[in-house]
Amino acid sequence: MSSEDKNQTLLSSKRDWERWLQPIKSKALGAEVWDYINPDLKDSEKKELIEPEAPKKEQNETSKDFQYRRDLHKRALAKYNTKEAHIAAIREYIFKMIDHSANLLIQDKLTVRDILSELAKHYKPNTNQEQFNILNKWTSLKTRPAGKRQLNAWIKSWIETYNRARQHKIPRIGLDEKYMMMEFMLAIQQSYDVFYST
Repeated sequence: MSSEDKNQTLLSSKRDWERWLQPIKSKALGAEVWDYINPDLKDSEKKELIEPEAPKKEQNETSKDFQYRRDLHKRALAKYNTKEAHIAAIREYIFKMIDHSANLLIQDKLTVRDILSELAKHYKPNTNQEQFNILNKWTSLKTRPAGKRQLNAWIKSWIETYNRARQHKIPRIGLDEKYMMMEFMLAIQQSYDVFYST
């Protein structure tokens, strides 16, 4: 496991899903392969990675034209191979970053999309439950943390919870940045007068 992987989330429960999926989605978007593995796409929206077919010389085609088509094929094949390698690397990453029990769910799945779809069935929280969890977390953050050492973790939790609320478009906190800032400042004022007044 690389040092980058040590900071990533191991998928073992529903509460891990979003944080676990984020680096996978980020890697896939960067490699332009997310459309090939996105588990949320319907069957009609699925995109398949297909190896480009080698050109065959046509009867009246000049050597120059045929060579041009071969060069195009060579570039398309290189792109295909690169995308295939990225998908294989993502597959390997998935298997490193899941709990052993999750391995049993996906051992017979052939494609990365099938793997992610199966994992989503078991680990992706339903939207209503997720919104409820975000609201509960938001409410709990209004309470002062136990010690001053926990201030940084508390602030980080505010930011993460706000980002999740935005992602899920939760009324007020996820859609109104000014409201969120006021809530945060009020919590700071009530907990840390010295910090608030500076």
